Amino acid sequence: MKKNIFGILVCSLALFSCNMELTPEGEIHDEEALESIEDFESFTRGLYAMARSFTSGDNVVLSDIQLDDFHAVIGNGNRRMDFYNGSILPSTGEIAAIYSSYYAGIAEINFFLDHAESKLADGSFAGEDAATLSRCVGAAHFLRAYCYASLADKYCGSYRNAADIEEEGTGLSLQLSYAPTADNSKYPGRSSLKVTYAQILSDLEKALEETTAYEAASDTEPRSNSIYITSDAVKALTARVHLTMGNAQRAFALADEVIATNRYPLTDRNSFAKLWTDDEGSEILWLVDADYTYHGSATGDAFASNTTKSDYLPTKECIFLFDENDIRWTTWFDEKEYQDGDTKILMCRFMKYPGNPDLYATGASSNFVQKGKPLRSAELYLIAAEACQDMGDEQKAIQYLSALETTRIKGSQVAKRIAALSGTALRDEIRDERHREMIGEGSRLADLKRWQSGFTRGEIYENHEGLIISNYMNQHYDADDYRFLWPLPQHELDTNPQVRGQQNPGYDF
Repeated sequence: MKKNIFGILVCSLALFSCNMELTPEGEIHDEEALESIEDFESFTRGLYAMARSFTSGDNVVLSDIQLDDFHAVIGNGNRRMDFYNGSILPSTGEIAAIYSSYYAGIAEINFFLDHAESKLADGSFAGEDAATLSRCVGAAHFLRAYCYASLADKYCGSYRNAADIEEEGTGLSLQLSYAPTADNSKYPGRSSLKVTYAQILSDLEKALEETTAYEAASDTEPRSNSIYITSDAVKALTARVHLTMGNAQRAFALADEVIATNRYPLTDRNSFAKLWTDDEGSEILWLVDADYTYHGSATGDAFASNTTKSDYLPTKECIFLFDENDIRWTTWFDEKEYQDGDTKILMCRFMKYPGNPDLYATGASSNFVQKGKPLRSAELYLIAAEACQDMGDEQKAIQYLSALETTRIKGSQVAKRIAALSGTALRDEIRDERHREMIGEGSRLADLKRWQSGFTRGEIYENHEGLIISNYMNQHYDADDYRFLWPLPQHELDTNPQVRGQQNPGYDF
C-alpha cells in the first residue's frame, strides 16, 4: 500500500521553492517520490532552497543580539528582547523555532539520502547520471553536517573545553534515517559531544568524496559565488568544525588548501560594498541563491529601518573596534538622522545587511533581505591565523592575519604593526580581527565558548544617549555562564522522554 507520508515535506519545500526548484505538484508517495535522476535533481534544488532559512534572519543575528555588540532601542516592540536580556527559557519562541527548523531540514535530507544512496549502491544510474547523483548526495551530506554543526554551536557546550566529551546528553539527538513514528519511545536521546562531532565529520567526509567525484567526472572546477556545494566549500566548513574541536593542525591544513587555490581572493576595497549590497564577491565560496519572489528572512531589519529608529544600535566598543581607514567601517556603518520630538539625533547604524536590490521591488524601500553568504575566504584566513597561533607558529599566524587586515584597512603601517605582535598581543589581535570581520554573522557565540571568554556589553555611544533601554545595557556573562548554551525547547522535553533528563545546565527548573 502506498503511504502518503511525504506531504508535509513537499509543502515545506514548496515554501522555499524558486527557479532552482521543480517540485511536482500533487501528492508524492514514498515509493515513487524519487526514481529518475530528474527527481533527485529537483529534490536537491529544494534542499538548497531550504538553506535560505538557515542562513538568514534570526538564525544569524539572535546570538549577536544576545551578546556584547548591540544595545536595545526604546520602543523596539520587544523584538528579540529575551535574548538581549539574557532571559531565554525553554519556552522562548525563537528557541523552539530555530531548533525545529534545523530538525525539519534534517528529516528532509534523511528522506533524500535514504533513497539516493540506495540508488548509488545498486547501480541504478551510470555515467553522467551517476556523477550528477553523486553531486546531489554530496550536497545533502554537507547540508546535514551544516545543520548539526549549527545546532551544536547553539545548544551544546564547547568541544575543546568540555569536562567530558564522551558524556551522554552533552551532544545532539542524532537521526540519520527517515523513520517517522508516533512511538515516542523510539525517539533518540542526546548523544555525547564526541559522537555528535564524529557524525558531523563523517557527513563532511562523504560530502567531500561525492563532490570531488562529480567534479572529476564532469571536469568542473569549483569557483567563487557558486550556488552549489563544491569540494572547496566542504573543506571550508570542515576547517571551521576542526577549529571548533581544537584540531588546529587539521583546521589550518584545510583552510590553507582552499586559500592556496587562489579561486577566492579577498574582495578588494573597490568591490567591497558590492559584496554586501549585491551579494557578489570573489571571496564567496557558497552563495545561497534567492530571487525577488522566494528568499530567506530579513537579516538586517533588527539593525536598520527606513522609516523608524532601529531596534538595536551598536555599542561604543563595537563602533571603536574599527579604524577610520577600515573599509568595513565605511561600508557597514552609517549615520541616520532621527527626529525625537523637537530633538534631532544622528544615529550610528549597523548596515552589514542593507538589503539586496534584486530581492525587493524596484523603487521600493529596502526589505533588508540578503542572499546568505555562510562561507567566505575571509573566515579561512582567520581560521588559518588562529590555528597557527594555537600551534605556536607565530610567523604563519602573522602572515594570514596581515593578508586579511591589509586588504580591509588602508595604510602602510598596518602590516608593520601586525609583524611586531607576539604572544598574548598576537592572540588578542587575531581574536579582535575575527570579531571585526565576522560581526553580525552569528559566530560570536561559538567564538566566545571556544576561547572561554566572558563579556560585558559595551557602553552607550554618545549619540545614542536617550535612545537606549537602560535595563541590561551592561549585561555581563562570565566565561562559564550557562546561557552560552541555549536550552532545549519545551516541546522537545514534552514529546521526547529520552531527553527529559538531558536539559542543558541552568535550565532545569
